[in-house]
Amino acid sequence: MTRPGDLIWRSPAAPALEAAGASFIARDDAAIAETVPGTTTDQAERAGLADLSPLPRTGFKGAGTFDWLTAQGLPAPETNRWTRTEDGLTVARLGPGEALLFTNDGARLAELTERQRAEEPTLCYPVPRRDSHVWYRLTGREMPELFARLCAVDLRPETFPADGIAQTSMALVSAVVVRDDAVRKGGSLPAFHLFADFASGKYLWETLARAANDLGGGPMGLDILRALAASPFEPGDPA
Repeated sequence: MTRPGDLIWRSPAAPALEAAGASFIARDDAAIAETVPGTTTDQAERAGLADLSPLPRTGFKGAGTFDWLTAQGLPAPETNRWTRTEDGLTVARLGPGEALLFTNDGARLAELTERQRAEEPTLCYPVPRRDSHVWYRLTGREMPELFARLCAVDLRPETFPADGIAQTSMALVSAVVVRDDAVRKGGSLPAFHLFADFASGKYLWETLARAANDLGGGPMGLDILRALAASPFEPGDPA
């Protein structure tokens, strides 16, 4: 049985997930929760919370960031918007010269980073976001209520664009919220990615978990994300 402590990299949410009886699978140098007892699909449709922190992400900064990314064949969305390539790489634009990239393909991100470092000096440099930011996935109809309790920004679906990004404070922690709804046969389900300071990751997970429980939901694993069709990766699957 895989345990977070058996591998090199460990998420701040791992102790709480272990205490909840989660089962983990190995993902490169880390363990990710496959199942979490006590949270059903119905509950996750109300307020689900998953830890995707073990999965790949990176960033690039500098005035020439999007010129360079475009030269690599990647899209350049508007500021505070995101887009996803056909092979599942999400490019989120946090500012005129700042990009956040996440995917299920760590080799793809490593290749981009090495390519940038190997080139002549440019107005762009890599930022290792896996080391600086946790990554939580939130799903469910009650997410607007959860955000209203913890954040001053209006993140209701009717006011927050489907490809929108909010850079805000969540439970007094600086955070990036990316709206990325789960698409299902019966219609979409509100869903979001939340990236926040790694050092505050344990506190933020516990705060979000309490709020989700209060709203009839709770922490979940990859099994529930699959059931919700809420995996952020198409094509492919994080497991």
